[in-house]
Amino acid sequence: MRGAQFRLLMTTDAVGGVWQYSTELAGALAEHGFAVVLAVLGPRLAMPQRVQAEALPSVTVIETGLALDWLANAEATRAAADRIAELAREQAVDLVHLNSPALAADAGFNVPVIGVAHGCVSTWWEAARTEPLAPEFHWHRDMTARGLRACDRVIAPTASYAETVRRHYRL
Repeated sequence: MRGAQFRLLMTTDAVGGVWQYSTELAGALAEHGFAVVLAVLGPRLAMPQRVQAEALPSVTVIETGLALDWLANAEATRAAADRIAELAREQAVDLVHLNSPALAADAGFNVPVIGVAHGCVSTWWEAARTEPLAPEFHWHRDMTARGLRACDRVIAPTASYAETVRRHYRL
């Protein structure tokens, strides 16, 4: 986009490795002229995380208080997805980067969406357990499958995990 700063909305959380990934990527994108809106789902940022985020140029942090899909239920996850889509419109972004592809399932984003598959309940269960996925998590598996298909592009941190996601969700 000539003459305008490319705007990206990226979801993140303050619970684990996604925070580090998101802040490093947001900082790198800012160095290349992107304006990044980091939408934090789940628990509030700890003070060191807040300080880290505030030091990033061209990055706006919005703590949403919305549910994390892997710690919530279907209704709360749908509500979070709807609010993220609304936030993308409010912030007039050009691209949405979801660090939880389940959020793309039903939200109806009006811009392209990149989903990053860092991990999910269903693939974790398959790798760590011998019995089938417990019925109380079927909604998450189904929403993640729909979300992956709704994304314009899907990224995974490794080729091995990308293959796991492709096979597990029959992509």
